[in-house]
Amino acid sequence: MSVTAPVPADVLPVGPSIDDPDNFDNAADAFVAAQRPFGTQMNALGVNVYANAIDAAGSATAAAASATAASGSAAASANSASASATSATASAASSASAAASAAASAASATGLTATSATSNVVGTGSRTFATQAGKQFSTNVNLKMVDAANPANAMYGTAASYSGTSLVATVTSYEGSGTITSWIISVVGQRGATGATGGVAGGNLTGALNDARAADVASASAPDIWSGSGNYVVITGPVAITGFAAAPQAGARRRALAGGAFPLTAGANLVVKGVPSGQSFVCSPGDEIDVYAETATKFRVTVTKGDGTAITGTPSFNHCEVLPSSGVFTARVTGVHRFTLQGACGSGGYVNLGATNFAGAATGGSAGGRAVRTLFCVAGQTYTAALAAGAAGNFSITAGAYQGITAGSSTFTGPGLALTANGGLGGVATYGASTASVSAAGVTGGAATGGDFNYTGGGSGSISATGISGRAATGGGAVNWRGTAYNSGSITITATFSGVIACSGGAGVGGNGADIVMTAGSVQGMSSGGGSAGAAPTFTTTASGYQAQNVTGSGPFAQISTTPLQLAGTGARAGTNASASSSGAGGGGAGAYGTNPFTSAICLPGASLGGWGGIVVDSVNYSPIALPAGSLPAGAGPGVVFFNNNVQAPPGGDAWALIECAA
Repeated sequence: MSVTAPVPADVLPVGPSIDDPDNFDNAADAFVAAQRPFGTQMNALGVNVYANAIDAAGSATAAAASATAASGSAAASANSASASATSATASAASSASAAASAAASAASATGLTATSATSNVVGTGSRTFATQAGKQFSTNVNLKMVDAANPANAMYGTAASYSGTSLVATVTSYEGSGTITSWIISVVGQRGATGATGGVAGGNLTGALNDARAADVASASAPDIWSGSGNYVVITGPVAITGFAAAPQAGARRRALAGGAFPLTAGANLVVKGVPSGQSFVCSPGDEIDVYAETATKFRVTVTKGDGTAITGTPSFNHCEVLPSSGVFTARVTGVHRFTLQGACGSGGYVNLGATNFAGAATGGSAGGRAVRTLFCVAGQTYTAALAAGAAGNFSITAGAYQGITAGSSTFTGPGLALTANGGLGGVATYGASTASVSAAGVTGGAATGGDFNYTGGGSGSISATGISGRAATGGGAVNWRGTAYNSGSITITATFSGVIACSGGAGVGGNGADIVMTAGSVQGMSSGGGSAGAAPTFTTTASGYQAQNVTGSGPFAQISTTPLQLAGTGARAGTNASASSSGAGGGGAGAYGTNPFTSAICLPGASLGGWGGIVVDSVNYSPIALPAGSLPAGAGPGVVFFNNNVQAPPGGDAWALIECAA
């Protein structure tokens, strides 16, 4: 509201008066002249007064409304004060409830955690903890057990049982490693599956990618180079590696550094570039090894020598030592050694026909097993060989059939070495009256264990003779030198008359002795050759008279006559008739037949490692000679059949050991 001040009016002059006749006219004129402006001013004053009256009326109305509003505001203020008091009461109650809830939450949180000082190894499986009682560790609740000193070491699983202060947890996953003695145990939500790692879709790096070095790994037959926290690992120790632990996936790679000297042995699941399967390359400290997982269990290895030279397989063994009897071998150098253990050989069956029996059969013995092991040795390490003697040859002046003798087992042991070579078996013997049919089964060779290669020794041939009045003997088995067991020849005789005598050759390291097949004739002596570079061909005959196998290229041979003669088959090749002085590598001894009046030795053993030839004797004063001095042990002893005579059968070859090294 606004009020305008009224406009002041001019004062009218005094009007004319009859009391002043002299000035009446002038006063009247002045009064009349003043009337017109005075009227105007009065009109303006009236307008102003009216306007102010209107403003005053509005102000009065506004004042009344303001008074009414003030009265309402006072009432609202009273109501608001009442509501505020109510709200304050509710807030106080809410605060008390919140305090109680906080106290309950604190108590609940305390029940969800615990501590333990029980020593446990980080890993999966069952773990037991001594902890506090009264916790909310119900069965199957999810738990996290974390190293109080290093949260990177943690285990995850579920509660298997909880009673008193004992908690048993089943750990299904873990992080970190070590044996921890201070644990914080908490109830947690179920752990989700591990998410995919970044960058698996490939792409271009914009900066360097630096590999981490994992913890060193000790060499072993299959060291774990994958579990460490890095792609670069140092392999320590001297143990030969023949493979690796399973890789995380095909295509995984690791780069290793040889921290020691150890062999890498190539095989079907460990392909070492430049090294044939079955051979070894000896890593030297400083050599670098790249391993690529072709599959999770097959690995391809590339070796880069620290000195830059090319790698090769097992080096040539330039030095060797033979142990002919039990003893101790001491490694003189640090490097790869090859150990060979040959088992002792059995002796053949033995028949003394006496004066009344005419049909007899005896098979040769078998050779012992052979084990070969390539091993990295450290100078000064010792290895002990316990070597059995060859089975003794039978001897008896009493008529009868005497079974051959089985040789004992031999061992060669030491750091990383445990070889066993079983001895060869003894041959079979049988005899009867002049019209008897006799048979004798050959025997298999001894086995071997513990080597990179384990070979079974050569066996002996069998005898099957029907309707005879004669004798037959097979030779002995050969030492298995090339990975194939070779046997002496077998004898098959079908006849209805007397006078048959047959002896088969011994086995050689390169082939079987010759078989004898006789179907007719009145033969007084047959002898077949022993194998050498290959099997001696079967000797088949129907002719009568003294005969001997003589086939070009088969190996040793024998000659038979009615005069005193030394018979030998010692492995000569290329069709040479053998004499007592001939020799050849690896051939079996020829079968030997002798008759009256022999006074000298009639049989030599096979050449080195070959079996003896079978022996049949119809004379007196006969005894086979011993092994030649200085020769390597022979194979198995032969079957021996004699009539009206005292004969001592040859023994089987002794066990022996061979050690080779490259330096």
